[in-house]
Amino acid sequence: MLGMHWLQLARLVTLSWTIFCAVIILGLSADVTSVGNNNFSGYFTYGALGIATALLALLTVPPMLVIDLLRTGAFTSMIAVELSWLGFLWIMFLATGGSAADSAANFWGSCSFWSTIGLSASANACRETSGIAAFGFLAWIVLLGYFVALLTMSIIHATRGHHVWTVSLKQANFDAFPDPPTTAPNMEDKAPENVVLQPQPSAYPPAGYLGQPTTPQPGHPQV
Repeated sequence: MLGMHWLQLARLVTLSWTIFCAVIILGLSADVTSVGNNNFSGYFTYGALGIATALLALLTVPPMLVIDLLRTGAFTSMIAVELSWLGFLWIMFLATGGSAADSAANFWGSCSFWSTIGLSASANACRETSGIAAFGFLAWIVLLGYFVALLTMSIIHATRGHHVWTVSLKQANFDAFPDPPTTAPNMEDKAPENVVLQPQPSAYPPAGYLGQPTTPQPGHPQV
């Protein structure tokens, strides 16, 4: 675990928690569906949704964990793929939790009522409905938190000029700083070296002079 980025640790915890919640939701949803078929001649929508959500999570999340541990650069470990799939999963868990909570409040009501009329199986289904809602929301909260953290860090890292979307989380170095910009030297500002300036002879008369050249007058010798 040494040298592991905090997002890698968050990923391990999030995916493990998702598997745990999916196992519980699958068992509770299967029992609620069985009670619905036996006592109400049908099935509950939230039970079927819970089974579908749990199966999707159990069929995809464990391979994502194992493949990333055994292989580097796999397609399933790409940040873009992981964000897309986990974003879909947290929507499914949210829908499962919301549907179960709505049924617990509007259909089942008080679970003790079903016990008083001798329907113990229905009373158990009532309590299991609350469990489906609870674990659906718990899985949703954890997945959403990791999704937002990974998306935010990826966007920040991408704006620094690093390639992150098609690499795995363990390949992306989120602690790296942007490379310093490389600019070509300005040849106009750089003085030439080892250049010797040669004096230029001046022309006479000067350029642009229109008058006549003057000749010096001979001097008179003194006696």
